[in-house]
Amino acid sequence: MTVTKYNKKKAIYEYLTCLDNGKMHASLEAAKIIFVDGGSWKAWRIWYNANYWLHNNKLSASKHRKHQKTIRLIDDENIAEKCQIWIHKQNFKATLATFKEFVE
Repeated sequence: MTVTKYNKKKAIYEYLTCLDNGKMHASLEAAKIIFVDGGSWKAWRIWYNANYWLHNNKLSASKHRKHQKTIRLIDDENIAEKCQIWIHKQNFKATLATFKEFVE
């Protein structure tokens, strides 16, 4: 078990044991117990993870480092310049369809 999974499970446990005092208080207490800098953001994550656990009987999947890594065409200076020149030549008559044709 990784440290992250252990911390999530321990935080959920602490949250559920303090639940008699209310959800907000329980999540803040769990954040203070588990994390050094347990603030409101971590308290919210504990509440979210506990609800996910209760509904799905498993931990939520981490999306860390799972975003799509692509390079946009518009980030290329030459392409951006060519697009600007084309748009200025259209004299406010450019549409999305004509711009799409130009790019393709």
